[in-house]
Amino acid sequence: MRYEDQRALRTLIDHNHTAALGTVTADGAPFVSYVLYAVERRAGYDPTFLLLLSRLSAHTGHLLADPRLSLLITAVPDECCRSAGSGAGDDPG
Repeated sequence: MRYEDQRALRTLIDHNHTAALGTVTADGAPFVSYVLYAVERRAGYDPTFLLLLSRLSAHTGHLLADPRLSLLITAVPDECCRSAGSGAGDDPG
C-alpha cells in the first residue's frame, strides 16, 4: 500500500468512531448494525480494533455462534457537502 493511502486510511480510522458491523445470522443471512469502535495502539503490537458490543444485541449472539464479521468505516462528508447549495441532491425546480 502506498504511503499516502496508509495515511489516508489511518486518518479515516482515527477521525471516526462509528462503523457498520456485518455479522452472519444462524440461517446464514447477513445482518448489519451500527457500532462504536476505538483503536488500541501499544508499542510493539499491531493496532487492535475495540468494538462496543452488548450481550443483549443480536450481533453479539451472531458473533458468539459464528465469529465471521466485516467492519465498514466511512468518512463523514465535509461541511460544504451538507450545506445548502452544495449541488449534491439540489432540486433543480
